[in-house]
Amino acid sequence: MTAVVGILNKQAIAIAADSAVTVTTNTGKKIFNKANKIFTLSKYHPVGIIIYNSASLMGIPWETIIKVYRNNLKKKSFGSLEEYQKDFLKFLKTKNYFLNNEIQKIHTHHFLVNFSMAIIQKPEKKEQPGTSIATRLKSAMSIIERILSTAGQIEGLAGFTYEQFDSYTKDAFDEIRKSVLSDPSITDEIFTQYKKFMFMLINKQEDGIDHTGLIFCGFGDNEIFPSMIPMNISMVIDNKLRCYIIDKKRATIGHMVNAAIRPFAQTDVIDTILQGIDPNLEKILVSNFEKTLQKYGEAIATALGGNTPMAMMVRNVSIVKLGEEFRNLNSAIKQKHHVTPLINAVANLAKEDLSEMAESLIYLTYLKRRITFAEESVGGPVDVAIISKGDGFVWMKRKHYFDAEINQSFLKKYFE
Repeated sequence: MTAVVGILNKQAIAIAADSAVTVTTNTGKKIFNKANKIFTLSKYHPVGIIIYNSASLMGIPWETIIKVYRNNLKKKSFGSLEEYQKDFLKFLKTKNYFLNNEIQKIHTHHFLVNFSMAIIQKPEKKEQPGTSIATRLKSAMSIIERILSTAGQIEGLAGFTYEQFDSYTKDAFDEIRKSVLSDPSITDEIFTQYKKFMFMLINKQEDGIDHTGLIFCGFGDNEIFPSMIPMNISMVIDNKLRCYIIDKKRATIGHMVNAAIRPFAQTDVIDTILQGIDPNLEKILVSNFEKTLQKYGEAIATALGGNTPMAMMVRNVSIVKLGEEFRNLNSAIKQKHHVTPLINAVANLAKEDLSEMAESLIYLTYLKRRITFAEESVGGPVDVAIISKGDGFVWMKRKHYFDAEINQSFLKKYFE
């Protein structure tokens, strides 16, 4: 895991990331604190890219892919940041995503088998002892389907039909049927439903699948203000890239938008600072508010006579609507007293202040992990960079795995 933040105003964009990376194997987890997550996308123009979550695309390091693209780009530039993002995806496609069909199929196979194992090995807390595998599977699918009901479709997979998916993944589902979902309670009908469920999951804009976050940031030639375009990229299936832009995290500075703060990956600490309350604590408060209304609403109805018209009116009050109104009031207070004043301040910060703020937000996330009984999944040196229209990409803090003094040849050939 990691923590990444971008802070934008009309002058520049400051980006910061920690150096922690978690490696998970069959024998356990190991956290390393030397990962690079911020890169220049062009050696000559004010454009950068940040990665978080998975450090590779189906086994290929993103650092390698990014640097190959950068060398391929050379001095070429584009009018907008979005054109850089589209050209990067086009480059991946022309290189066949650096993956042949066999490797794509192997990774898709592993994903489907591992997901199938996970979905039946995590019983619900309220599940009764002796619950069948089929009941557990249908319950899990129902919960995930509700989450996916509001998610958008992935544009790059629009022409990928269920029939194509069924044919492409036949070997994987044959293995799943024999070794993972072989319980007698799982009928052929349920298994077919499960395959259609997996097809829907792959086609939806949902980050539950192991993925990489790619954040493009900076300026196009025709852009006077900075912007940030975050993407989710997870896998290549049958030569089709499963990726989508995270629109709610996108930031574009303009005449009507003076500043923005965008945290990614582990955002709880940064969100607490921005909004004035821990998001998890707020959820607990709203839940307790609704439970209290439910409890005392029933008590009032009973005191009024149980079945009287007044008592029925009390019982018919929508707790859900009251909870929603409570959340909306809280949101308005947060916006007025915390978010808006902070954004107004950020709009007037100098470039060096932007970088200090970005670094501090990452450090505070690290500090919380450090002093609490939690995995130190945010840590190591904090890399910080500023991208401005006039000065381009400037490193404020950066770790090196080599000594520049004894590697002059590297520095000399960098711009060749």
